[in-house]
Order: sequence, then C-alpha cells, then structure tokens
Amino acid sequence: MKPYFYCYVAEANGSHVFELPLTPAELPARKMSADSEDFLTVGKGYQTIIGDRQPWEADPEFVLPAAGKKMHYALSKKKGHELKRFLMQHMDKKKPIRYMIAAKTGKYYMNNLAQVTSLEYYVDKKLFYHISFTVKEWKKY
Repeated sequence: MKPYFYCYVAEANGSHVFELPLTPAELPARKMSADSEDFLTVGKGYQTIIGDRQPWEADPEFVLPAAGKKMHYALSKKKGHELKRFLMQHMDKKKPIRYMIAAKTGKYYMNNLAQVTSLEYYVDKKLFYHISFTVKEWKKY
C-alpha cells in the first residue's frame, strides 16, 4: 500500500529531488508563532501588542537505507548518506532547499523554500540511516 502523503526535499530550483518515506501518522507539523508582546499598564491590566508572524518550522524524521536498497514505501532510490550529505552541504553553504509535502491527490500540504537549521542522524545495526532535521521558512530579504 502506497502512502497518502509524499515528502520531498530538493534544490531550491526543484532539481536533485529526494523522495522521503512518510506515512500519515508521521506527517510533520508546521509550527508557527507571532512576535507578540504583553505588558502591564496602570489601570487596564495586561495589554498585548500583536506582532508579525515569525517564520514557520518543521521537524521531519525519516529512516533510509544506507546501502541503497529500495524501500517498499518510498519510490526514491536515494541512500541515507546522500540525503545527509545534501542537508549538510546546504547548511554549510547557507543555501535554501525546497521542502515539499504532497498528498497523492496532487495537492500540496507544503511547498516552500526553507533553510536547514539542524541535522541529527545515526546508522543502526541493520545499516539504516535515522535522520531528523529542522527546516525553517526562508525568505529573501
């Protein structure tokens, strides 16, 4: 059974695409917040100044084979070390990536430029890469 959602990371221009294994139970949340400020006033209690929306963040986690064998739930043949290297290079070069999550209907849940702000990985005894990383919305200023 193929998954309902598909997750991809790619170069900002859409080339060099990694399709990542994802099941609906693991759909990464998009965390958002506003830069608001609360302060105490005399006679009126607490007041809030509503600030601008801050860039969203997401923390996806994936398991990919180190040896490059195909996984039944991912169409991509990319290896775990290739994804790790891709993410590390974009962190080092301070280049944005394209972060996409699409339903099998073709509608996008997410399709944004993002910067990789953290990366964590390890290889288990069966030679699978366990990769988790944080992406944060990227905008050209």
